[in-house]
Amino acid sequence: MSKLFASDFYKLKKTKSFFVCLILLLALAIGSVLISHFTYQMVAEGPHPGASLYINSTFSSDSLLFTSIVVSLFVACEFGFGTIKNTASRGFGRCEIYGSKLFLSCFISVVYFILYSGVSALLGTILWGFGPVDSSYWSQLLGTFGLELLLNLAYTSVFVFIASLIRQTGGTIAINICLMSFAPMMVQIGQMLLNYLLKTEWNFSQFLISSNITAVSSGLSQEVCLRALLVGVVYFAVSTAAGMWIFQKRDIK
Repeated sequence: MSKLFASDFYKLKKTKSFFVCLILLLALAIGSVLISHFTYQMVAEGPHPGASLYINSTFSSDSLLFTSIVVSLFVACEFGFGTIKNTASRGFGRCEIYGSKLFLSCFISVVYFILYSGVSALLGTILWGFGPVDSSYWSQLLGTFGLELLLNLAYTSVFVFIASLIRQTGGTIAINICLMSFAPMMVQIGQMLLNYLLKTEWNFSQFLISSNITAVSSGLSQEVCLRALLVGVVYFAVSTAAGMWIFQKRDIK
């Protein structure tokens, strides 16, 4: 298994999209802070309250967009170029192969997530200072960071599942981006129609990953934490199990 991980890490280092998206991600992080800085200077009279109030919003960042692109390319290309077949012929089990792709994809997600938030926090602190915080700030920050990271990994697991299902880079990228951008909107529209027609008050959108990312970044409560934790774990486990099952059933070409 360690040889498989090492092989996939080597492939990742040779993947240009990983580094291109990383550069774009860091540029986006810097640009977002600068826009916030100049916007605040234009509309506010007093000094900026500090980076401590800005950090939480960076956790629900655009790093997922770049993660979806790189994961789609990294996993789907393995099928498109027949690399998966060569890997399987070396005696590795299908669960090991899928697990290695998932592990590397989660690694990409964590790197992008931490670097985006870290660069944003560092530049914000340089421009505004960190600002005053109370005794509960750090525990809230740590909780937000952990839950947002879990939800990012849950999304990543879904990306890997889609990539192993579609097996084509273009289609995988399109579906994964639409999954993040349009699926929540479609669920909300369907929810509104059902509630209007059936005179109910169902709230399916609270069980979406995207909704929980927004809820966690807006503030932690016991209900928000518990729901985000369950949503993250369930999505990660179900998409991983489904991906492994499908990968075992389908032929490798």
